[in-house]
Amino acid sequence: MSSYGSGSPSKYSYLSDVRLQGNARQTSSGIDIPRSSRDSQLSADDFNYGSLGASITHDIYKSIEPPQRQARSNSFSDTLNSPYVNSENRSAVSLMREPGGFRRDYIVNKAQQQGKAPPAVATRSFMDYMYLFNHFAGEDLESEDEYEEEEESPGAVESEGSRRPLLDRTGVRSSRATSQVQGTASLSKAFFLLFKAFVGTGVLFLPKAFANGGIVFSSVVSLFVAFLSGLSMLLLVKVRDVIPGGFGEIGGQLFGQRMKYMILFSIAISQIGFSCAYMIFIAKNLSDLILAISKCQVVISDEFLIMIQLVLYIPFSWLRKMNSLSNAALIANTAIFFGLIYIYYTDVSILIKEGPAPLMAFNSESFGLFLGTAFFTFEGIGLVIPIVSSMKEPEKFPQLLTGAMLLISAIFISVGSLSYAAFGQDVQAVVLLSLPENAVTQTAQSLYVIAIALTVPLMLFPAVRIVENALFGKKTGKYSIRVKIEKNIFRAVLCVFTAFVALGGYSNLDNFIALIGALACIPLAFIFPALFHLKALATKPWVRAGDIALLIFGTGVMIFVTINTIATWGTHPAKDRCS
Repeated sequence: MSSYGSGSPSKYSYLSDVRLQGNARQTSSGIDIPRSSRDSQLSADDFNYGSLGASITHDIYKSIEPPQRQARSNSFSDTLNSPYVNSENRSAVSLMREPGGFRRDYIVNKAQQQGKAPPAVATRSFMDYMYLFNHFAGEDLESEDEYEEEEESPGAVESEGSRRPLLDRTGVRSSRATSQVQGTASLSKAFFLLFKAFVGTGVLFLPKAFANGGIVFSSVVSLFVAFLSGLSMLLLVKVRDVIPGGFGEIGGQLFGQRMKYMILFSIAISQIGFSCAYMIFIAKNLSDLILAISKCQVVISDEFLIMIQLVLYIPFSWLRKMNSLSNAALIANTAIFFGLIYIYYTDVSILIKEGPAPLMAFNSESFGLFLGTAFFTFEGIGLVIPIVSSMKEPEKFPQLLTGAMLLISAIFISVGSLSYAAFGQDVQAVVLLSLPENAVTQTAQSLYVIAIALTVPLMLFPAVRIVENALFGKKTGKYSIRVKIEKNIFRAVLCVFTAFVALGGYSNLDNFIALIGALACIPLAFIFPALFHLKALATKPWVRAGDIALLIFGTGVMIFVTINTIATWGTHPAKDRCS
């Protein structure tokens, strides 16, 4: 190598003539070479220190060397596709699309650092179901508060990507970024999550709904509602494929921010309505249990049985971590499964011994109440987007949804028709109240009360986070005790508000359920998906006609059921076991 300034020219001798301006290099000849071209031409390995000015310009150009380790990016797709991510890390990154993926990856890594085994598969399945509520309707409802109690282990080695999320947890960017990553949930797991999204307490309201509508009318309409619900879910998924984001984000991109707020408001109202119905369900079963055990000697007011539940719900509402409810979800699902088996057994036993009660094929007086209850029962669209996002093979979702809706329809129609046939027009709004008075019935009621009591905080969570985000914005209790206290006060107030709404519907539960189905469920399940598809994808005349027909149907039924429910309020007084 020649001495400084005296060596023969090399291919880098022109560096002395370089002036850096913005993202381009201009040579002495006046030719601009883009930075991308420069990066491909230069290499720090063969940099000639004998060139004029080389020792000065070396620090500037050494950055062209490909990095040994790529800096962590906030873009999920860039990280996943990077050549610096090995197959093992690539698989870990792909897990992030599953609901709660970031959090679960952190838990697994932390367990490995501490020499512990990751959570069991069965537990993760129920945790996955709860993590769907963190991404309810595809919205990001996680809060910085959820991570405030995590502490650094002094001797722990921080695994790459375990502490800091690759994506922001707020805004459209997060939803769009995650949509680019392939999920890993199997078809069986996705089927379980979809099944659990529909089968819950709503099935217990169907026998009374079948009495309101008539057994033939109710059975046929249930199939029709199941078909329309499935169709609307597919419309929403198709729109999401071209407009990534959550339910509200899609509406905001298509129709502006007002539509986004309207959708979020509808989601919050529907979840509050579900929670109210569950609180009434618990109060009625507790009242029936007390009457049965005391032989009608002890009577507790409805107001007290509803308000006393706040002792449980308010502390639960203060929880920041959804996985804190994993055991509760497991208990609730077990209790619901046991209750369904017992209802089937009792219905069949009564029909075999006593035969069917007098039935109506069509009840012209109160069929509107059945319609509202059917929409309430088949509403599950809020969990569709996170389920599809978590699937390894999302293209198979239509087949998966078809199978799930057929099974769910079979369960709903069989429970409704068998219980109606067994108890006739005297069936109670909650079918458990019509079952024979014995120890097994009381056990089933007790289990259901426990199950639904543990489910109410989960149902209320999306409403809490949506309203909380609107009130507090990006404020977090992670660094401010005052903000945390204010949020806790707000959550307690929302629980109290929900209880007062439940008081208004206690004496007319079937009407109350129908009203929730009309005002809260129909817009989410039918009107908004059809409106989105019409705006985004409906290019053919027959497709536009189908979307418009669904819009008109949803709007018309919503108005009819609302008017019918209000008009018949109080005409079906509830009876207790001692009446």
